[in-house]
Amino acid sequence: MSPADATPPTPESEEGLSRSLGLFSTTMLVMGGIIGAGIFFAPARVAIQQPATLGILLTWALGGVLALTGAIVFAELGGMFSRSGGQYVYLREGLGRTVAFIFGWSLLSIVNSGAIAVVAGFSALNLELVLDALLDRQGSLGKGGQMLFAAALVISLTWVNVRGVRLGASVHNVFMVLKIACILLLIALGLAHWSSGGAPRTVVAPATDPVRWSTLSLALLSVLFTYGGWNNAASVAGEIRDVQRTLPRAVLLGTIAVVALYVGLNLSLLAILGAPGLAAESSPVAAAAGAVLGEAAGAFVAFAIVLSTIGVTHALLLMAPRVFFAMARDGIFLAAFGQVHPRYATPHISILVLSGFTLFYLTQDAGAVLDGLVVFDWIFFTLTGIAFFVFRVKYPELPRPYRASGYPLVPAIFVLLAAAIVVVTAEKLGATDPAVLIVPGTIFAAGFLPYLLQRLRSSTS
Repeated sequence: MSPADATPPTPESEEGLSRSLGLFSTTMLVMGGIIGAGIFFAPARVAIQQPATLGILLTWALGGVLALTGAIVFAELGGMFSRSGGQYVYLREGLGRTVAFIFGWSLLSIVNSGAIAVVAGFSALNLELVLDALLDRQGSLGKGGQMLFAAALVISLTWVNVRGVRLGASVHNVFMVLKIACILLLIALGLAHWSSGGAPRTVVAPATDPVRWSTLSLALLSVLFTYGGWNNAASVAGEIRDVQRTLPRAVLLGTIAVVALYVGLNLSLLAILGAPGLAAESSPVAAAAGAVLGEAAGAFVAFAIVLSTIGVTHALLLMAPRVFFAMARDGIFLAAFGQVHPRYATPHISILVLSGFTLFYLTQDAGAVLDGLVVFDWIFFTLTGIAFFVFRVKYPELPRPYRASGYPLVPAIFVLLAAAIVVVTAEKLGATDPAVLIVPGTIFAAGFLPYLLQRLRSSTS
């Protein structure tokens, strides 16, 4: 890292964006970045690795505690910086512009655009399941219809987010309330089943060991991926009212609320299916709902997944463009990305370009791309944790409205955990077909050319 890269953090001026988000909307963004489709399927994967009730609940609770270590780190960092960009800003100020550029460009060119494409496609698939149940036929949409719906979803949510962050947050809040209501209903089904004296449905013999320690790490990996996403809301710091107080509280409240929902949902699944039944189901939420609701369960769960995936798609389209906006304002990305819409006060160019990348990935095998490149996320989590310690050592005088609890142990646990996940997920790269990486790899590499030219101009001027 060059001396120019190591400039100390300074207070940021207003960026022309509208500070419209309060505590509720920011907390909903935190939760919306976490709760996706994974929670509807991960409980079965966990139960396979932990076949006893105690082991399942321990895994979800421990995963929640570990997720909170990351939330605690980001809460302190969020209180220190009041400008847009979130994790990008922390990496830039702590580890330099080059590391920050690689982070931001990977989000635009591969990670977030590919993730949105996958989630939008999954939303279309589940919409077809709902329509099939309502129309009593199979293949209501077909592949072409699914593609058309996914593209229309991305385009419509792009329009909402260009029109203003307040409108975007309001739409997101509606989907989040509906999503939370579906999860609470599923929890209530389990509570009603248990309180009425209903016995769990058992299809195989129960496990003898309460906790299977040898597979706990594998079970935790599934849980931690399901808990991921609490970092995204920091990207909209430039549009949060009283950001130094609101953002840390929202990150912690949102993460704690998701932990409570996830543990509650797993308790419900265990009450209805039992641990052996949970492990035996590929779609455990649908199976549990079916045991109580009957034939209507499949359509209900598919509808809940549609709501959940639309919410995640919208959240990513709302939050991620603020990273590219911040990069442009810092002079390390194309200046157009730093433009603010004169009427709606949104980074409209950044939103539109991310949408364009997403529409492109809808035509690709984006799922295979993400399988190979999800390691990017955890590399940058590790680096952000290191940047946290850099700030504590080099800039102890910076104002910290929220100071990380349990320092230095809790932040250290987060860094070690993120590094361990990098090692585990990197092994997947060996099993990935190299051909699926050619297109995104080419796009990613091409993004370095304007950056290198800009740095060259800066060094010679």
